[in-house]
Amino acid sequence: LQTARRELLEEAGMRAKKIELFKQYSISHKMEWQLIIYIARGCETVAAQRLDGGEKIKILSVDFDRFIDIVLSNKFWGGLEFVHDILKMKQDKKALAEFKQQIFGK
Repeated sequence: LQTARRELLEEAGMRAKKIELFKQYSISHKMEWQLIIYIARGCETVAAQRLDGGEKIKILSVDFDRFIDIVLSNKFWGGLEFVHDILKMKQDKKALAEFKQQIFGK
């Protein structure tokens, strides 16, 4: 969680009251490479973004439906495994509702 907090601060300039692991994906069988997705709640901006060379990160405030649209768009770069999971959830309304609840914590 310490790395997730550091990355949130560096890449978004934000701190979160709560961060929890959503899912961890092993995305390569030939090398050690993992995609780890966290859910951060209670975020507030506390600093300017500090992006590494070549990073282009735009912070958006969106509702759940828009978030799903972004993940399923051809502009999303967050891992095909995650996109696959979202596509499966779209076919299962209960799973999608549970995911929404997990994100918003309601």
